[in-house]
Amino acid sequence: MASVWKHPESKFWTACFTDASGRRLKRSTKETDRRKAQKLADKLEEAFRKRRTADQMRRIMADVCKDLTGESIGPTSVRAFCDTWLAEKEKTVAPSTFEFYRKSLAKFTEWLGDKADGDITNITRAAIIEFRNHEAKTLHAKTVTHEIKCLRMLFRTAHRDGIVSTDPTAHVEAVRQKSVVSSRRPFTVDELQAVLGACDTEWRSMVLFGLYSGQRLGDVASLEWSQIDLSRGVLRLRQRKTGKALVLPLARPLLDLLGTSPGSGPVHPRAHSVVERTGKTGSLSNQFSDLLALAGLRAKASHHKQEDGSGRSGKRAPSGLTYHALRHTLTTWLEQAGVARATNQAFTGHSNDDMTQTYSHVDIAAMRKAVEELPEL
Repeated sequence: MASVWKHPESKFWTACFTDASGRRLKRSTKETDRRKAQKLADKLEEAFRKRRTADQMRRIMADVCKDLTGESIGPTSVRAFCDTWLAEKEKTVAPSTFEFYRKSLAKFTEWLGDKADGDITNITRAAIIEFRNHEAKTLHAKTVTHEIKCLRMLFRTAHRDGIVSTDPTAHVEAVRQKSVVSSRRPFTVDELQAVLGACDTEWRSMVLFGLYSGQRLGDVASLEWSQIDLSRGVLRLRQRKTGKALVLPLARPLLDLLGTSPGSGPVHPRAHSVVERTGKTGSLSNQFSDLLALAGLRAKASHHKQEDGSGRSGKRAPSGLTYHALRHTLTTWLEQAGVARATNQAFTGHSNDDMTQTYSHVDIAAMRKAVEELPEL
C-alpha cells in the first residue's frame, strides 16, 4: 500500500511504495499538497508493481501529470507530433520537399480519423501496412514508397526522442513496382513545333527556355530579368531543387526571343506569380499537359477529382512527354552532338554520369550510324 511521508526539514512529501520485486522505494513527489502527493504515490506503485513497457509507463505518467497539473506531457498525439516534426523539417529541407512531407502526413492523419488525436504509441505496424495498401489503390508505387519513407522518418524521430519505444514502420516493405520500361523520352523536332504552335507568348518562352537551358519548370517559371546578362549572353540561376548555382550560355533561339533590351521583374509574370503564391508548379504542369493535348500529343485529361475515380483521384497514366521531357531532349541532343559528358552535366546540374545517362536517349539512327563506322575485319 503506497503512503506518503515528509521529512521534518522538507516542505515536500515523499512517496513510499513497493515495486514488482517487493522492494520498498521512496521518491520525492516535489508536492506540498498531501492529497496530490498521495495520488502520485498510488500511481507510482501502480507503475512499478508490474514490469511494463516504456509506452505503458509513459501513459501512466502522462495520466499523473494530467491529473495533477491539468497539462499533457508533450506532443504525444499523432497529429501534434506530426506538427512538431514538420515545423522542424521546414527549416532544413527544400520548400518542395517540405510540401511533400506536409501532404503525406495530412493524408495519413486524415486516414487515421479520430485516431490521429490519440496517443502516437497506439500506431502499430499493421496500421502502417493498411495505410500503405490504401494508398497503393490510387497512387503509383513510387509515390506510395515515398510516403512510407516520410512516415519512417517521422517515427524514427519519435523513437529517437523516446516518444515511442518501438518504430511501427520498421520492416514495412515498399510496394512492389512493376518492371516496365520507362516511358520518358525526348521530344522530336516535329512534336516541339506542334507544341510551340499551341502556345501563347509566355508559354512559348517557357518552352524554349526549358529546351535550350535544360532547367526544370519551377526554375524557368521563377526567372527574373536580373538573372539574364544580354551583353555577355549568359543566364545565372540557382536551382530550386539542388541549390546548385549555374551560369549557362544563352542559345541563339533564346537571344532572338529576348531581343536586345532587357526587361525588369519576372521574365514569365503569370508563371512567376503561381510559384510565388503557392510554392508549387502543379498547376503549371497541368497547363503544359493541356498544351500537349492541343498539339495532339496526348489525350485531354481532367485535373479535378471525378466520381468514377479518374482524374485527380485516380492513378496517373505514365506519359513520355511532360515539361521535364524538354530537359531529356537537351541532354539527348548534346549527347548525340558528341558534346563531352562534363559539359552536358554543366547544363543540367547533374552531379554524376549515371544521372546524365538516364536523361540521354540515343535513337536507333544514331546507333546505326555508329555501328557503320566500326572497322571491318
